Amino acid sequence: PKDIFSQVEAPGRYNPDFIAADVRPEKIAETESLQQYACRHLGERLPEMAREGRLENCLAIHRTLAEAGLWMRVQHGHLVICDGYDHNQTPVRADSVWSLLTLDNVNQLDGGWQPVPTDIFRQVTPTERFRGRRMESCPATDKEWHRMRTGTGPQGAIKRELFSDKESLWGYSISHCSPQIEEMITQGEFTWQRCHELFAQQGLMLQKQHHGLVVVDAFNHEQTPVKASSIHPDLTLGRAEPQAGPFVSAPADLFDRVQPENRYNPELAVSDRYGVSSKRDPMLRRQRREARAEARADLRARYLAWREQWRKPDLRYGERCREIHQACRLRKSHIRAQYDDPALRKLHYHIAEVQRMQALIRLKEDIRDERQKLIADGKWYPPSYRQWVEIQAAQGDRAAVSQLRGWDYRDRRKDKSRTTTTDRCVVLCEPGGTPVYGNTGDLEARLQKNGSVRFRDRRTGEFVCTDYGDRVVFRNHHDRNALADKLDLIAPVLFGRDPRMGFEPEGNDKQFNQVFAEMVAWHNVTGRTGHEDYRITRPDVDHHREGSERYYRDYIAANSNDDASLPPPEQDKRWEPPSPG
Repeated sequence: PKDIFSQVEAPGRYNPDFIAADVRPEKIAETESLQQYACRHLGERLPEMAREGRLENCLAIHRTLAEAGLWMRVQHGHLVICDGYDHNQTPVRADSVWSLLTLDNVNQLDGGWQPVPTDIFRQVTPTERFRGRRMESCPATDKEWHRMRTGTGPQGAIKRELFSDKESLWGYSISHCSPQIEEMITQGEFTWQRCHELFAQQGLMLQKQHHGLVVVDAFNHEQTPVKASSIHPDLTLGRAEPQAGPFVSAPADLFDRVQPENRYNPELAVSDRYGVSSKRDPMLRRQRREARAEARADLRARYLAWREQWRKPDLRYGERCREIHQACRLRKSHIRAQYDDPALRKLHYHIAEVQRMQALIRLKEDIRDERQKLIADGKWYPPSYRQWVEIQAAQGDRAAVSQLRGWDYRDRRKDKSRTTTTDRCVVLCEPGGTPVYGNTGDLEARLQKNGSVRFRDRRTGEFVCTDYGDRVVFRNHHDRNALADKLDLIAPVLFGRDPRMGFEPEGNDKQFNQVFAEMVAWHNVTGRTGHEDYRITRPDVDHHREGSERYYRDYIAANSNDDASLPPPEQDKRWEPPSPG
């Protein structure tokens, strides 16, 4: 209506000069996690009981946990603490509650590890139970509130500190000025003069640029300035002028009155700002690194010099052959002097020749045996650089020992995504295979710089798996159904390979191996692979696949009379077979 404002008794008005006070927002969060609950009840009590000698056996630990409504079991080789009233609650690692509560330490108690008694909660009445699964509104923490107000920081400065290990002007200002500015504002002592003096002590200047404030390096004006609000959220004209008055530029004699205590050094490492106590001396590290490089270069030069002088062991084959021929000639000369009859002399000549041939045959056999022995001892061929370094290290060469440590460190830095863990599943394919590059099913393929192919779910946009050619890696799930859904989603990547090569799950994750075998069996039975039946190269897992295939065939045959046959692949692309038990 046109008279809408006349119908309202006291309409409000927008005031552009009004400064709204920041209110700490609230968020929906869990009231208390299971780990926090366990730490609150057991974090101090278990160490105290251990000091008093009351943790004599595993039952004492079970009874202590039962008083808080908790119980403990072994999962994937580690001790975990579970909620006694809700089995769907995700357990927490026991060593996160108390660092000494590990399976190895428990096995050292009287009787070793013992499973929790089934009637533990009848033996011990819990005095409290975990009720922290409720979601409530709670204010943001100090760290979250500061991040909401200041943001993450300039992206260029963050990348410089992250990838170059060089301190940015923003990082220098944050570490040297932000806490003091916060203290001045909190105590109500913020003025433009004190703010200029604070920045001048650190070799910085606060200036007005366009319609805002920036912080610049007082000794290098070519350095890109930083927005003052990224150093402190209240350091803006709109927030600071109502409290400190109109902005006043820094006086010309500022640095005559205030001597800078620090200066920004763009070549300084980020970690150096925290002092030497939390990080090794960078100069000392550089000197040691250069010394190691020189020692290893000298070690390599020594190997090359030794390699030039190395000679293959001389078996004296030619000399020994000549000795045999000379012995034969001497024997013939004796025959000529001893026998006058030509026929008899000729006979003895033939005997001498046969003996010479036999001696040559024995010599060749001896030479072959000696050569094989030298090969077995590693003396027939020159040792490689690594073998030579191992020999030198065994003799106490410090440069060789350092080189071995460097190789070990390099090997440990290599790609670790080759084993199945609680967070990662690995399917081993043919060695030296080529990744499947192409959109398959609901997966979108993206080629990486290292030659691997990453697959993303088109529906959700989430990363699903990575195909390295010789292996396929994806995330592991504790829930069996979630793991089955994940395997069904990446099935086109696995079955897009030659069925003659085969594949197998890596590791001894029982749930992963079973679900993988059942997935292969289901696709073989329903003919979804598009090829002949796939086999699993691991005999134990392939045995489970064969049993699952028999079960699925019997299941399909039993339900075919009730019009419950399986739909064609183009109508049902989700793998939801019944469990074979």
